[in-house]
Amino acid sequence: MTDSPIRLALVGSPEGAVNWRDAAQRLRGGRFTVAVDANATAAAEVVGAATAVASLEAALKTHGGEFDAAVICSPHYHNPAVARLAADAGKHLLVEAPVARTRTEAEATIAACDRAGVCFAVGQTLRFYPGNQTIIDRLSRGKLGEPGLWRVHRWREKQSGSQSSLLEWIYGDVDLAICMFGARPTEVYALGRPGAGPAADYVQLHFGFPAGGMAVVDYSATLPPGPGYESASMIGSKGAAYADDHHNTHLLYRGGNPAALISGQGRGHVLHELQALVDAVANQTAPPVGGDDCIAAHQVIDAVVSSLESGQVVRKQGDRYEPV
Repeated sequence: MTDSPIRLALVGSPEGAVNWRDAAQRLRGGRFTVAVDANATAAAEVVGAATAVASLEAALKTHGGEFDAAVICSPHYHNPAVARLAADAGKHLLVEAPVARTRTEAEATIAACDRAGVCFAVGQTLRFYPGNQTIIDRLSRGKLGEPGLWRVHRWREKQSGSQSSLLEWIYGDVDLAICMFGARPTEVYALGRPGAGPAADYVQLHFGFPAGGMAVVDYSATLPPGPGYESASMIGSKGAAYADDHHNTHLLYRGGNPAALISGQGRGHVLHELQALVDAVANQTAPPVGGDDCIAAHQVIDAVVSSLESGQVVRKQGDRYEPV
């Protein structure tokens, strides 16, 4: 364990830097010293970094001695090249999920970290949301018994122009389902309308797990304009838990019908992600979400794509998934 603060470089947009502002102020044993972005000055001001650099190449060349780890928030199609560049320079990594577009790209990033002997942590937002953390904790302590059914809805308004890819839509929930059940699903079945690509407006996932549990997750982009809707429920052999997007709802009575004041979950999950990296580096331990989790998620996502394309159930055969 090291007593010196872990020095961090934020690699991403100024807009994304806002998500790390509160975390930077509350982080134990770590601090941002460098910001890397085309508009790095704005990002540096947000997270309190003394150095602002336009590119990671320039940061490594002229300020490489000022940071120990890189927090990469760039789009996933840039992540692999950026992450490998940092790893090759001996920098520990926290990469926001999805880490890469494909399993092959993710494996190359993990291999680069292994060669360099650096920590590779995945910023898996859904795992660190307070509601999900509570359910994970209850499962780990046996309070809910064995997980039986994990049911998730994620609905949003219809969007025009560019839309999120299937990978961005489902990566977090695939990883979260694997975490909840402690294993990859043995069977995968997926439905999509009108297709599995970026234009899909509805996708539904069915996962069957080794002990007989199942997960059903559906995504819709067909709602009218306005706030979307999310909910999640876990039914176990000894209890159940439920969470939705109406976090900390407070009813206001001012005469007439009561109105709901809804506050979000805040940015606490960002602090947990960042603290996990700092603790792993300082203590030389594995991060809570790492390379094995990343590859498992990509394996299942590949099975989802196969099921969408074939219209068939895809079953786990050893370390592979094959159509039934």
